[in-house]
Amino acid sequence: MPPVHGVQGRAWGGLYRRLGNFVEEHSLGEVLLDQATYLGPGEERKYFPDIVYLSPEDLYRFDGDKIVGPPTMVCEVTGETSWDRDHGEKRQAYYEAGVPWYWIVDLVEQQVKEFRRGDDDYEPVSFTPLDQPFRPALFPGLAIVICPGSPGGESSAG
Repeated sequence: MPPVHGVQGRAWGGLYRRLGNFVEEHSLGEVLLDQATYLGPGEERKYFPDIVYLSPEDLYRFDGDKIVGPPTMVCEVTGETSWDRDHGEKRQAYYEAGVPWYWIVDLVEQQVKEFRRGDDDYEPVSFTPLDQPFRPALFPGLAIVICPGSPGGESSAG
């Protein structure tokens, strides 16, 4: 995969920092960045999601080195070179593995897409423009603005 540059790096870093702070402040589990994640029992389904969240109930999946099994939430920050893969192959792999929540910070379409696992596919929960507060259903009380042109945007709780 190509390296992360500029806008993608800012969006990725800002979201990770703000989400991680919120999760830590509220003792909601752990947020990990670019973590080796084995979606199945073998090594053939290994991914490195941009951001991974493990709820307290799923923390056992992280052995200090890698995650084995579906994380609670996976977030991909997608640009032009990764758009097809994040919306296609990765989305399908995460769904098949049982990942309950999938977020895409879509820098092409300029929105945060929040999905929850349904019976047949991920179901849309919200689509939020990057310059508006993203209030994820997974984290009541959290609001994050992801502004690609700034150093990570703003956030607030409440």
